[in-house]
Amino acid sequence: KTRWDWTWTERMSGRAQIGQLQVHLLRANGLRVADLVSSDPFVVVTLSGFDSGGDEWPVPQRQRRYSSIVASSCDPEFNETMSMEVGQAGAWLWFNVWDHDTYSDHDLLGKGSISLLDLAPTWEWQEFTLTLQNNEAPSQEDGFGELHVRVRYRAKVWAEVASWFWVENNVLPYPEFEIEAFYQVVQDFVASLWPVLQSVSALAALLGWRDRTMSLAALLLLLGLCLCGSSFSLVLLVHTALLAR
Repeated sequence: KTRWDWTWTERMSGRAQIGQLQVHLLRANGLRVADLVSSDPFVVVTLSGFDSGGDEWPVPQRQRRYSSIVASSCDPEFNETMSMEVGQAGAWLWFNVWDHDTYSDHDLLGKGSISLLDLAPTWEWQEFTLTLQNNEAPSQEDGFGELHVRVRYRAKVWAEVASWFWVENNVLPYPEFEIEAFYQVVQDFVASLWPVLQSVSALAALLGWRDRTMSLAALLLLLGLCLCGSSFSLVLLVHTALLAR
């Protein structure tokens, strides 16, 4: 079994692998000073995305990688490569640069992102310079620095296209069957269909159909025309019924 095979279990769990991704962290420059005279930066790289409702993917579908910590530098050199498996289409890469603190919470230095839709799936390195943003810190005249990365991505196109269709339906649990709700749906359906059945019965008597086949054909035709919602439906139905006599 290769990394590109789809198994039944993977499809049903929403974790089929449609592609492979590699991220090479090059360096950052111009990071803000978070400690007394410098910072101890490291990068958290997250592969995630959003469904059609705007909600982020469930935690089991996200992937996260951490760089090493570069001590006392606002212009760190990382030179690290990390790999990820892409589980569905529409993914994003999120880069959060943090200042490492041993005895308190880490400080966010800046963040940036790359959409996989902007990557050519050719397995060739593509270089990006991300201008870091930070809404949690006071604005700085020189900004929050830049992060330089290289990314390469390869995917099976048919797998990526197919993932758009099944991922949201298979990842989310199906609702439980409720008998009361089922009976209510049937009751509402019969109530909405009853006027149509009455109309067919009246037309059958008016037009004098000779056999049940004509009545069934009229019923199917009337149902179809009613679904179309056209004001011309009744006229067309009567005309067709007269031709079929």
